[in-house]
Amino acid sequence: MIGNVINIILLTLLASSVHALPSSAEKDLERYIKIFNSADTLQQKKAAQTLEWAGFTDPRLFDRIEVKLLAGYKTAHNKDDVDYYAWLSKALSFSGQTKYVDTLEKVSKDSHSSKLKKHAGTALQTLPRYTNWNPQIINETLWDPALDVETNRLISMINSNDLSLKRLSAKRSHYSHNYSPKLLETYQQQLLANYQTASNDKLFVDTWAWVTKALAGSALPQYKLTVSKVADGANNRQLKKYAKKYLNYYKN
Repeated sequence: MIGNVINIILLTLLASSVHALPSSAEKDLERYIKIFNSADTLQQKKAAQTLEWAGFTDPRLFDRIEVKLLAGYKTAHNKDDVDYYAWLSKALSFSGQTKYVDTLEKVSKDSHSSKLKKHAGTALQTLPRYTNWNPQIINETLWDPALDVETNRLISMINSNDLSLKRLSAKRSHYSHNYSPKLLETYQQQLLANYQTASNDKLFVDTWAWVTKALAGSALPQYKLTVSKVADGANNRQLKKYAKKYLNYYKN
């Protein structure tokens, strides 16, 4: 009887760690599941890389990744195979689910590849961060059905209380050229509220530099004044320097 009660409690805790998804995120999750149900390892590796900012926790996806990792990590010797299983290890860490800790520990100890061991060990250190991050990457209270799933993620991330997530949002916006008006307006509001803060913290400076770069990279004229304000009035010299450099986006 006691054993049954414990099992029920554990199942309840596991279920509660998988938060409900907005419909667009659920469709995206199904897309990932389809990829990892296939035999296309190249597509799976690319998908694993994007899970870094996907916000998913669902075992429907990560159990499949775990099965593939356990099935082949010991036979991984050549560069491509090691890289593939390294990304599967990283993907498990992006789940933020402690149920995969034992698997990552096994790979970090038993793999015949020192590189794969290293990546699995790094994944173990990364996993707890995503336990905290994932509910902030997919924040249903901020979700706008009129926007695509990626833009919703970036808006949730910039609205989080975590500077690393804010920075990741701005990086993704810049590299993917996502210049959604609502996203850029949010960047602008937060940048104006923070650029004059007196801080020499490296993460703080780097975060707001990336947000400035995302705004400037859009080359939209309505954000030039904001970038100029940072270039002229930021409290941190390094942030001012970055902003002055980013004004070059408006010269083309």
